Amino acid sequence: MTAYAQSPEEIRESFLLVLNLMLFLYICLFILWLIAHLIVAAALSRMAKNAHIRHPWLSWIPIAQFWIVGELISGKLRGNGGIKVLLIGCVTIVFRFLPFHHLYIHLLVKIPEPIYRFVSLTLWILLIYIVYRLYEAYAKKAWIHTVLSIIPFYAPIALFVLRNRERRY
Repeated sequence: MTAYAQSPEEIRESFLLVLNLMLFLYICLFILWLIAHLIVAAALSRMAKNAHIRHPWLSWIPIAQFWIVGELISGKLRGNGGIKVLLIGCVTIVFRFLPFHHLYIHLLVKIPEPIYRFVSLTLWILLIYIVYRLYEAYAKKAWIHTVLSIIPFYAPIALFVLRNRERRY
């Protein structure tokens, strides 16, 4: 039985094909993220204008969207909602979404694994609570919207649909 041996040129072509496919995938994902971001930004901007929140244009800046969401649900967060949600969002980004976050956290800070997992779970619970409160402010049966938000593109479309409704509180 003979083993199949590839020439260096075939290996190079295979490698380039994989790289091109990965690049295509990243470009597609970026385009999808950009579309979702624009839909959410338009919805949050309209919601902020309707709620007379200062600087509604901040909804077009990805991290600043946390502040807008916090201001929209500030009544349920006992004031200063913009700063509270912005801090939760920034900590979540640093803690969960940076590349190789697990490696960075353990090498730089040396957080024990149980504490790391507890903080991660707590941040996700807080983000789910924030999303629930945002839906609650604009829609009946907010828990259904919160659960359905796990479906890709549901949240941007739902927020866009809810953008012109009056705040319920």
